[in-house]
Amino acid sequence: MRVATVCRSNMNRSMEAHKLLKSKFRNVHSFGTARRCKLPGPTAMEPVIRDFGVPYMEIYKDLEQQDNRLFSRNGVLPMLERNGQIKLAPERWQNHVGRFDVIFTFERRVFNDVLEELHKRAESMDGGGEPVQIINIEVCSATPSKSLSYLFEASSFHQTRDKQEEAVTGAQIAFDLCELVSCRPLPCDAALLCIIHRHDQNTLIYPP
Repeated sequence: MRVATVCRSNMNRSMEAHKLLKSKFRNVHSFGTARRCKLPGPTAMEPVIRDFGVPYMEIYKDLEQQDNRLFSRNGVLPMLERNGQIKLAPERWQNHVGRFDVIFTFERRVFNDVLEELHKRAESMDGGGEPVQIINIEVCSATPSKSLSYLFEASSFHQTRDKQEEAVTGAQIAFDLCELVSCRPLPCDAALLCIIHRHDQNTLIYPP
């Protein structure tokens, strides 16, 4: 099974999921959809910006020299070190080559970016292309969904928090769902709910 994980910068959520999924599935790739990669900087108004394709460990060495204490404390250096053990550099979804059976996203706007690119490619091929499942997982501060409707509605979600704890939880949900998808054509509602209830403070979008 060909699996892709996608977030904005291919730095945190997509890479945490990539790490976990590749422990069982051979064909796993990860991407970002932003124009450039953004990392936490000294303040919220001073993010670290790097181009896609710049090796993780090159960014690591640069930031380590700039302020080792700051970037160790805010988690950027450990994150880059993890990423460098998984693959060479962040990759942009819009430049990807190949096809996938399942694509996991971790934010609604990333989900929309992935769909937009797939639609563009399908149009360029006169509607051709292979079917793919796209599953968006939102890990947020809200309590678990009060009704099944939250699984399918695209308009009522809290802001996704891009922190390590949420990235780990999102990766585990992606792993559970990937195992489920690998066993059947489409996951059923009851199975999805079972997975959700194993994780606190999560909302899952599964587009029909």
